[in-house]
Amino acid sequence: MSPNTTTSTDSTAADAPGAGTAPVAWFEIAGPDMAALEGFYADVFGWKFADSPMGASYRIADNGGLSGGLTSSEDGLPAHYAIFSLQVADVAATCETISAAGGSVLLGPAETPMGLVYANVTDPAGNHLGLFSAPAG
Repeated sequence: MSPNTTTSTDSTAADAPGAGTAPVAWFEIAGPDMAALEGFYADVFGWKFADSPMGASYRIADNGGLSGGLTSSEDGLPAHYAIFSLQVADVAATCETISAAGGSVLLGPAETPMGLVYANVTDPAGNHLGLFSAPAG
């Protein structure tokens, strides 16, 4: 979009949960063999990995840039995927807005043991996205 392009924004979009405040704040890469994924990203790109409070099925990736993680594929999600996640104020409300706007909810909203709320969704074209909100407090 050029700087001279104008867009029409209705009040629904402007009032949407997290409207204008949903930064890309996390990435996630999943597959059936997490050890192989970790080896690949470590060997090819020099990423380092650490344990996660979510348990053995999730590893935190340190790539010197955007934070993210590796995980095993979950039921209801594709066998392998790479997504970016948007941080929103209210995951459940954002899921409702996504459904009303032609997207779909693949998984969640769900809450981790440490209080992070997340969901996996698609946009109307079928692109897979993640949503999350930080633990309360």
